[in-house]
Amino acid sequence: MGNVGRGVADALRTFHIPYFAVERDQQRLRLALADGYQVASGDGFDVRLWESIDLHERKLSVLTAPDYAVLSQTASLIQQKYPALKRFAVVNNDREAKLFASAGLIPLTDQDAVPGLDVAVVLLEELGVPNGAVTAWTDAHKRIEPKVLEPTGAV
Repeated sequence: MGNVGRGVADALRTFHIPYFAVERDQQRLRLALADGYQVASGDGFDVRLWESIDLHERKLSVLTAPDYAVLSQTASLIQQKYPALKRFAVVNNDREAKLFASAGLIPLTDQDAVPGLDVAVVLLEELGVPNGAVTAWTDAHKRIEPKVLEPTGAV
């Protein structure tokens, strides 16, 4: 899990909202598992994985490293199989926002100095967490020095 994914997971855990993450990068997977995150090895774009992670029971799906080439090929299938699933993609700019919106995803930007904070706020509000609780959580996280993960080379 990268920094944005960890920030989102931290928010969900704070409010006791179950989540499940998928990571294809083995080093980030090992680090996330060692840090106690609920994450499995795999490729979230692999349609065979969708049933095993109970995607039909999920309200939201957040792609923190979306791949438009793959998403554009699977967009109609996922919308057909999981019509109630709200899908978000973390994007870097307006061009990416338009691209992912055209594939049926809701684009989100993460501009805060604390990775994942902007994305987490949107998701918490989508999940019905009261605004006051979200504001208190974000205020507390802005006081905490953000932890940026840097691969060390030795794992």
